Amino acid sequence: MPDDQRRSTEQLLEPLNFHLMRVIQFILLTIIPQYLFAQGSVIARIVDAMDGHPLPYATVLLLDTRIGTITNIEGWFRLPLHGPTDSLQISYIGYRTMRIPFIAVLDGSDIRMRRAIAQLPEAVIRPDGADWYQRIVEASSWLRRTPEVTTKLFFGLDSRIDTFPVETIHSYYNGTFKSGTLTSLVYKQGNIGIAQKGERHYVNFSTAYALGLMDIHAMNSQFMRTPFAYSTVKQLKADYRVEPIEIGEGPDAVDRLRAVPRDSTADLFLMEVTLVHSRSQVLSFELNCVNCSRHPFVSLFPQGWIDGIDLRYRQTWSSVAPFVPEVLELDLLTTYCDNSFEDQFETKALMYTFDKGNPFIPTLFRWEPVFEDYRKIAWLPMDSAFMHRMRPPLPTARQLRDHAFIAEHNISNDPWYTQATKQYDLLKPVHVAWSSAKRITRHNLLGKARRRSGAPPPMYDVDLAFQLYLDLDTTNGDLLHRSVAVFDATRSYHEPKPQVWINSFLNIAFDLVEIERRRMEVKLNEPGITVGRARTIHEEHSRRMRDAIKRYLLSTKKGFDISLLVDWNELVKKELGLDNLKVGEWDQGR
Repeated sequence: MPDDQRRSTEQLLEPLNFHLMRVIQFILLTIIPQYLFAQGSVIARIVDAMDGHPLPYATVLLLDTRIGTITNIEGWFRLPLHGPTDSLQISYIGYRTMRIPFIAVLDGSDIRMRRAIAQLPEAVIRPDGADWYQRIVEASSWLRRTPEVTTKLFFGLDSRIDTFPVETIHSYYNGTFKSGTLTSLVYKQGNIGIAQKGERHYVNFSTAYALGLMDIHAMNSQFMRTPFAYSTVKQLKADYRVEPIEIGEGPDAVDRLRAVPRDSTADLFLMEVTLVHSRSQVLSFELNCVNCSRHPFVSLFPQGWIDGIDLRYRQTWSSVAPFVPEVLELDLLTTYCDNSFEDQFETKALMYTFDKGNPFIPTLFRWEPVFEDYRKIAWLPMDSAFMHRMRPPLPTARQLRDHAFIAEHNISNDPWYTQATKQYDLLKPVHVAWSSAKRITRHNLLGKARRRSGAPPPMYDVDLAFQLYLDLDTTNGDLLHRSVAVFDATRSYHEPKPQVWINSFLNIAFDLVEIERRRMEVKLNEPGITVGRARTIHEEHSRRMRDAIKRYLLSTKKGFDISLLVDWNELVKKELGLDNLKVGEWDQGR
């Protein structure tokens, strides 16, 4: 193996560490199989048997355990090690499905897949082109009939300007699909990083939400129209020209068609679709547009605008029931301008569905009813144990370098962020996790009081909102949990001007929530806990937490009189060892 190729491969073998604040040492490819078993996983690459090109997002499955993953963009995958009698099943659209002994991948050699037999389009004889149009219409009908499926979903996103990394997202959701459209995303766990370039920050604020807006069957949507929006050949032929790319023969054969807009200026995607040979079942489709005339992306701030977007969107489907997109890819090249500059940034987003029909246990937490990636992900400390249990696509060496860079230069470490004006509140997380080291201040109050129209403002008004976050997960039959005391910034306010001891008032309340969380933890750690029992415990302590905050607000006159905070502060000192009225602390709200 050439030295430069070996160095690149060794970087790819770096163990995946989702905590972006550190990067673990390299593992050499030349280790012996016994050492690979000791490490608990095996890494291999899948390539084309003819030219050696890597096959991105191929599906890899351990047949005995049904544990699976996909290859990354460079063809590499990682799976937990199993006994030498286990077998791998590897599938990739347009290639012959392989089954090989697991032990065959332990020597570090590439797995080489052979293409299914295909005819070039000029070798295919048809009396007219109507059949190709009918195939597209039938494929659209097949997609519309696919049932609703809820599945675990990995979402990864990386953005760069030239060679400079500016954003990364790594998260998990429950995703629901119906008829090829992503209809719901419910957040589970994740992390996000944003790095500054020059004096600017670049943020894909709701890319996951944008993927949910891609309705491939709609005649009028926020994206351009796709060929799957047409229900008759006549309608389709009026706007598109359909032509074959290749027609398959034999086992694992596929047919590939291309649909090209007749009017290049119309709001229409160019599409390539791969179908099971001679059938309407969709295996994949890809949509493309250059300088797209219709899209849902807008500038967050009025001084800037999006001058152009090039877009590639691809779905790769499971070949067996339950039929659902296994991989969704979104590539964006965005030209962003204001009155003084123009920049292009490249975004690559990936969704990977797994454990179909077996979603995550929903987190017990009230989320805002939006998809916004940043505001849902950025505030919660990462659950490294959960991340370790997941099997995302293996990161490339470039992705690992980008993630380490962003961790070092993350926006949350920047004084600009903590001192941001109201203009940038959209970037601020709407929730704050309790910490004895990092206390909340009046700047965390983002809410506003709701009053009847025409009602005069009160002399003094306060409301504080908190939650007990509880995440549940199972592994090897055991129920695991994680709880966090949470301050809800958008539902909390203090009007008109806060008292100078506002920070002490806020943190005593937050500490009361943390005390209740710790009491909840005692019950959650009892042996034999079940999901139902955990939910009941969470409901009970959430109610007790809300009652405690109501008593606190009432007894302290909503913080109007500092002397009324003393008894509550003593309770916090006894339970948590924190003194929120210490001289020099309470007046930091000035």
